[in-house]
Amino acid sequence: MNDVYAPCLCGSGKKFKFCCHGIQKKGGVIPATSECCKFPIHECKVLENWEEKGMSPVFVTRELSKDSYVFICYLVDFWCLGVKDTFLKFGASRRDLSNFYSMNDDLVTISYQDARSLILGAVDFAKAIDIAPHSNWNGIPSSFIEAHLAYEKKFSFGHKGKPFYVSGPDDCDLYDEEEIMGKVSEANGFHTVHI
Repeated sequence: MNDVYAPCLCGSGKKFKFCCHGIQKKGGVIPATSECCKFPIHECKVLENWEEKGMSPVFVTRELSKDSYVFICYLVDFWCLGVKDTFLKFGASRRDLSNFYSMNDDLVTISYQDARSLILGAVDFAKAIDIAPHSNWNGIPSSFIEAHLAYEKKFSFGHKGKPFYVSGPDDCDLYDEEEIMGKVSEANGFHTVHI
């Protein structure tokens, strides 16, 4: 790519210079966003006590080239909402990964299949009570973990198996909280906590 200030070919919406230029300089391939799932998994992480907290970032990282990664942080509500948000970073270095991980001091490494089971299981749990994933879910975040493929249903969701809604500080901007509470109520008991 000759014009470093043109939109990056990966589809991130950023200028090439501030996105995948570093990957290309290191001899790596600039992925099209829809093709990220073809790169090998580097690592996956989640909070150690995700079941107790009910919410956790789930990091899934793929290797683009030596010391260049693409990762997505999925913010997952395991008790009710499923995927609340996603954050995508192309061309991250090992240092970038360490900086992101350091924001959560009790992260543990899990297998890719366990990461898929956590994310997709939470999405399915939320869909069962008619709550759709965040709009960021469609496209890259779902294809990045191959959401179209079957996953092992090995984890339990909800609080003691039932939907439990904990209102976060930004939820009123993202969700109709009364509608969520109504859906939770319909799905076996009324469980809400306002923060």
